Amino acid sequence: RSLPLPHPDTVMSLAFSRRGDLLASGAADRFVKVHAVADGSPVRSFEGHTGHVLGVAWQAHGRRIASAGADNALKIWDMVTGEQQRTITGPKKEVTGVRFVGATDEIITSAADPLVRIYNVTNGAVVRDFGGAGDFVQTLASAPTLVAAGAQDGKVRLWNLADAKALHTIEPAPAQQ
Repeated sequence: RSLPLPHPDTVMSLAFSRRGDLLASGAADRFVKVHAVADGSPVRSFEGHTGHVLGVAWQAHGRRIASAGADNALKIWDMVTGEQQRTITGPKKEVTGVRFVGATDEIITSAADPLVRIYNVTNGAVVRDFGGAGDFVQTLASAPTLVAAGAQDGKVRLWNLADAKALHTIEPAPAQQ
């Protein structure tokens, strides 16, 4: 299947809904768009970022989408109404990634700084910081009990989700001479 020009510029991020029937995309055009996987038809379009959309994530029940932007902002969107529910402007640099924590109202974020954070999307408050992530965190992943972040220093760091305790750092292999 191909989508008929979902964005007129570079697509920076993709995320399937939990059921796999919808695909959200974020792009350099500053939009988040949702398409039906079955036929490629557009379902919804969200406008509000003032910079590239670098990350998108679905809440487990599919009602909300979170987006991460080069404008240092996180935005929470309501899939049913199309409304922007919240803007979180805590990060001081571009937000490079976002993931919902299971079926909760919390999101894990990475940014162009040395912190990975969890925010509450209902009130915008910081729930927890994961320190020592490197100078520029490029990407992140989460599992039920773990958070991982990859930084521009070539290292992958792992933490315990519940208490932000650092568990392990995976170092790049030494350069061959």
